[in-house]
Amino acid sequence: MDDKNFTEGMAALIEIFGGEMSELKFAIYREICGEMSNGSWQHVIKTAISECQFFPRPAGLKKFESEYFQQERYCRILETPQLPAPPPPPIIPLSVRIKTVREQIQANPNIAEIFNTILADMEKRYEQHGDNVQ
Repeated sequence: MDDKNFTEGMAALIEIFGGEMSELKFAIYREICGEMSNGSWQHVIKTAISECQFFPRPAGLKKFESEYFQQERYCRILETPQLPAPPPPPIIPLSVRIKTVREQIQANPNIAEIFNTILADMEKRYEQHGDNVQ
């Protein structure tokens, strides 16, 4: 965060909670909280003013920052549009399925006879009902 936002935030805390702020104490707060963004710092100051009864320590301010990030992350998750469902697999017509299975079976003569009987039955159903048979 920039110096102006940090100084204004600390001034607000001093005004609300009172007390004195030495240069060393100010530098410690700056060191601990200085990596916050301007937006998170403003949120932290508002939260500290509304929730603390005494002047908050740097650890308390960092805790408010982590709560801010959790809340922000949760809001981003809620705002993320859901990905559309994948399209259903294409329906392969029964005539194509029969042809494919027959070719695979003919490549293996041991089971060809058993499946030829099954495929003959499937073909009869296809002739009766067309591609509407699953």
